[in-house]
Amino acid sequence: MATVLAFGYNGWHQLQPQAEPTESQKDTLSTTARIRSLPISLPDCHRVLAATWDTVVLARSVAISDTAESTGILELHGRISRRIPWESGLLSELARVHLVHERVLVLTQDRRLLLVQRTGEVYTVAQHCLDVAVSGDEQTVVTIEPAHDGDHDSAGVLYVYNVHTILCMPASKVAATSLPVQGELFVRVAAGYNHFLAQSKRNEVFSWGSARQLGHGDTQDLEQPHVIASLQGLAVTQMACGAFHSAVISDSGDLYTFGWNQYGQLGVDEETNGADEHPSAGAVQLVTFGSTNDGDHDHVDDLETAVVSVACGEGHTVAILSDGSAWSCGWGKYGQLGNGPATGSTQRFARIPLPAVEKGRRAVHCMCGPWTTFITMA
Repeated sequence: MATVLAFGYNGWHQLQPQAEPTESQKDTLSTTARIRSLPISLPDCHRVLAATWDTVVLARSVAISDTAESTGILELHGRISRRIPWESGLLSELARVHLVHERVLVLTQDRRLLLVQRTGEVYTVAQHCLDVAVSGDEQTVVTIEPAHDGDHDSAGVLYVYNVHTILCMPASKVAATSLPVQGELFVRVAAGYNHFLAQSKRNEVFSWGSARQLGHGDTQDLEQPHVIASLQGLAVTQMACGAFHSAVISDSGDLYTFGWNQYGQLGVDEETNGADEHPSAGAVQLVTFGSTNDGDHDHVDDLETAVVSVACGEGHTVAILSDGSAWSCGWGKYGQLGNGPATGSTQRFARIPLPAVEKGRRAVHCMCGPWTTFITMA
């Protein structure tokens, strides 16, 4: 089993599921927020599936008492505490999970999009869904679904759902609005607080939503997807969105970031002229690793390894390199950068000091909640 390391905001003990917060701790959350600024291991965790600022969704296998068998569960820890039974053998088949207004939205490997209500009842939102993303404000769900009924292609068209019609299932009738882009079918979608990215079958990246984080180098809001010209010609293998910034990896292992850079979450050196100004907002930039030494964190000069995984939090970014190292930059107030005492922000990517969890294991994957980071070691 892989080992999952966690660090960042722990005000609801969501990073230490064996230690539930007391009612008095919950009542005084604003003044007693806990911080985990160095990586800790999540016990018996197969995968971290989703994370909000106050709750984490884990996949676990739990032994059935007095038998040699086990059962699977989706375990919610933090402000929301709940166990959802899930067949153990199917835990690895969960393609994507979102926690939305205390409900769980699940995309399975067989491409069913399911809603798990608070009561545990499960409803089918879409029978054939290729990918799904939920906006950070939890108002909008964007899916990729087949262009025609019965079509089982690996690419499809974009659909937009109002979150609240999904959450009211089965009382409400779920209806989606297509978001057509002439001549394009899509394979992947990602969402920030109020912006979206979609990758087309032709390997072009489109964006829409609120301005500054769209990668077009301007400050114009877009209601319809527009191709990001600066990324044309790149074969993109992964996309990630933070609240107001984004990151993509090319097939050559290069990392590109764009959007707001208030906390240094783009991983590039920039000068700011005021608290309300966000330099180069919207412009796509190539990230380089290890060109400076800032006195607090050691950087490796002329680092030439590929980026294999990237994730974005509200104001921070984490990357895994092909040599198994993990790096972070941006906002670190709650220890989400993983580099020791909580810091204000770090503009350049700095290596995360990962513990030696087991000989031969190294970082292979990362994901972020708004104020948390999770790294899979294998």
